[in-house]
Amino acid sequence: MRCALTNAAKTIEEKPIGLEFVPSKLSFSFDSARKFFASAGFWLVLAIFNLPKRKTVEGKNIFNGFLVLAVFTGIVGLFIPPIGWPWFHIFIFPWLLIIGIVVALLPFAIVTSNYQAAKKKALTNTCINNLRQIDAAKNQWALENAKSLDAMPTEQDLKPYLAGINFPKCPLGGSYKLNAVKLDPTCTEKGHHLSH
Repeated sequence: MRCALTNAAKTIEEKPIGLEFVPSKLSFSFDSARKFFASAGFWLVLAIFNLPKRKTVEGKNIFNGFLVLAVFTGIVGLFIPPIGWPWFHIFIFPWLLIIGIVVALLPFAIVTSNYQAAKKKALTNTCINNLRQIDAAKNQWALENAKSLDAMPTEQDLKPYLAGINFPKCPLGGSYKLNAVKLDPTCTEKGHHLSH
């Protein structure tokens, strides 16, 4: 009895544990084609339904997206064991794959979104700071040159009163309007304005 158990243990130790359903190399066969199209079928059908909409840019992007999903799902489907064949591959697996991708990419999407929001806020603050400097330069120019509150300075007039060689520019591409001395300078970008 002890000898039989020892032999059984040796057999288990010698036999390598492997994933037998994973093909050692991808080769074209009827079975692999069936698995590919069973996995990719759902997205291929959606791509075919969107074929007439390819005339627009949005329709073309949707069609290409479904096509990429179909190819990707089909290739990954080759490595999935035939559990509940073919219904698992046709109906469940494509959605499981999408859920997995979404869960994996969600943290990156959140981080990217927060980074973009923080970057935009920082650039907006830079623009508002530029407007403050321009406003201070306008007041200094009017004071030193005995100008009225209705006087309209130019960029050349204000350059001596601003730090730096170049006139300040909006980092988000907006354009500045100097306005009269009594009015605040403005920027064409939404939300870029002085508040008192």
